[in-house]
Amino acid sequence: MKIKVLFCIFIIVYAIFTGCVSNSGEKTHVVPESYGNLDITVDYTQGCFLSITNNESWAWKNTRLELNDRYTCRLWGLEPGETMSFEISLCTDSEGMKYDYLLQTCEKLVITCDDPEGTERSYVYYAPTEGSSTVPPTVNTTPIRASEAQAALVEYQTAMEPASARMVECCGALQAVLLHPNPDYVAIYGAFEDYEMAIQAYEHALYGSLRIEILLAHTTPIQGDLLELRKETIPFSRPEGKMYTFGELNMKGESYMHIIDRIRSEIRDGIAGQDTLNSVIDDCTTLEEFLPGYYDMSMGYIYYDLNQILARQELYSDVLIHDCNPHCLGI
Repeated sequence: MKIKVLFCIFIIVYAIFTGCVSNSGEKTHVVPESYGNLDITVDYTQGCFLSITNNESWAWKNTRLELNDRYTCRLWGLEPGETMSFEISLCTDSEGMKYDYLLQTCEKLVITCDDPEGTERSYVYYAPTEGSSTVPPTVNTTPIRASEAQAALVEYQTAMEPASARMVECCGALQAVLLHPNPDYVAIYGAFEDYEMAIQAYEHALYGSLRIEILLAHTTPIQGDLLELRKETIPFSRPEGKMYTFGELNMKGESYMHIIDRIRSEIRDGIAGQDTLNSVIDDCTTLEEFLPGYYDMSMGYIYYDLNQILARQELYSDVLIHDCNPHCLGI
């Protein structure tokens, strides 16, 4: 019986990049100009997310969105009073090209749907115009303190090395029980649980450290223990590698969980008396080969997420705040 040998593969490659896209730093207030025969509330945050609320007394059907007279996407139905939020970067043109909110400006949105009688209703929404400085009511304006960010960074970085060492140790322990002449599936299950927990601890330190380093790269400590936004560096991109949307990361995460669940199931079958050793080894090898790409995509999403948050924050704040519009900027 030929047994594959696990290779513990760990890639920890990340850097901080400050962008060179100029920005006036002036605060703006979204003042939409719209018309149509559809009662709707639109929240456009000059980023990638669009929030739509159905204010009609009937459910929308066959809902469509058109962006800049070029990009389109179909949306699910919306019940009366229901709100949905989605990424407009999912909209594509006739050639399949996605809308890139970093390179393009939303100038016009057209939202259409069918009412219960089958009549098409529409709403046309134009780009925001500049006005007085306004903070959206959902924003948490509590500032993130420079000392808090630095302390959290030290904590994550301090945890990184032992977390990495623990993951290698647990990988080796799992390999040992898998290659034992008389494999004990109960021991294999325990070793795999330890390895999975070590992976999670490592990811926590890796992603936490990266998030704070990105935030510090685009802020400057000022008086009052505050972090002033370096608006000349916003928006920004990932210095090496791609940025990924939540939808792309979510699909990768589903694949990750599928591998984990399959390994657990195979080990449980082994405990029940089946000979699943080769399958467990094959899938553990698959997991090892999968992890570097998963880490890279996760880090790419962190760049994407923070770029979007800071691009929105600099419209109504000069310092780094917790925001919570819609997601809180945690440290």
